[in-house]
Amino acid sequence: MSDRKSSVSLKIASIVLASGFHLTAGQLTLVEFSVTDLNGNFGGSGPIFGTVTGPTSSSYSSSSTSADQQYLQTYNGSATASYTNLRAAASESVTCLKASCGPYALPFSANAGSADYEPGISSLAWWDDVITVQPGPGLAALNFVFNVHGTFSQSGSGNASDTSAFLTGETCAASADFCHGAGAGLPATPRHISTVPLPASGTVTVNMIPWVLGSPFQYEFILDATAAVIPNTIGAQGYIVGNSSASTDFSNTAQLIAVIPVDANGNQVPGTTITSASGLVVPLATPEPSTTALMAAGLALLGFSVRTRRRQL
Repeated sequence: MSDRKSSVSLKIASIVLASGFHLTAGQLTLVEFSVTDLNGNFGGSGPIFGTVTGPTSSSYSSSSTSADQQYLQTYNGSATASYTNLRAAASESVTCLKASCGPYALPFSANAGSADYEPGISSLAWWDDVITVQPGPGLAALNFVFNVHGTFSQSGSGNASDTSAFLTGETCAASADFCHGAGAGLPATPRHISTVPLPASGTVTVNMIPWVLGSPFQYEFILDATAAVIPNTIGAQGYIVGNSSASTDFSNTAQLIAVIPVDANGNQVPGTTITSASGLVVPLATPEPSTTALMAAGLALLGFSVRTRRRQL
């Protein structure tokens, strides 16, 4: 479902440029809902903006009926964005409206109707800020570590479902309103981008390359929770058959817990500092306890070796 996320990113950027919306450049939160329905239509809500601290929160619900009046698909989403914390949930269901329903051929419209067209909803939560990284020796990247907790579920005897969640991080020049690819009448923003699929629970690491060292640059994170129906296919034609439902729920947390500066080999780099233009604190990690313990053990061994040599002399 990354294509849906990319199209939403471009849609947000074009709305921002067309509306004249302005917060402090590159410092904001927003939530957005994107829907692809049973009839080849793309819609959802417009972006809802807030300050970089947030929280910016909203919910969304809608439905569509298939062109042959056989099936009803409902869409529900919620999202909250605040600095270092993103939450999003999406659910959809397909219900037969008659005593019995046959296959419904999805109409062809752009990508709609093809094998990769999945009617459903994506809920997005987004924060954007400007930071400056003063590097320690050998700094190559920043590992943003998130704690995540969510659920994936699907049911029904009809089509299979797409339940997925992704966390995307991007960096680009501080002068950009958003880091985005080309499309929607917009030129591509040069950027570094990293996307990680989310498990139901645990920690995930998004490896981010600083756009520039020693000067401000923009960085942003997007949580995308998707629930959609996967069409049955014959050749390139997609079909809806029977009842189904799906849910992706990360309304509990995707919480940034640490930022770890690393070198090209993934080793932690000491001496790195990170400051944000918004004045918010970036949770920069201290050396891991195991590393500290190993250094202490090495110093103790060195001291023992010196004392032993002195006694021998």
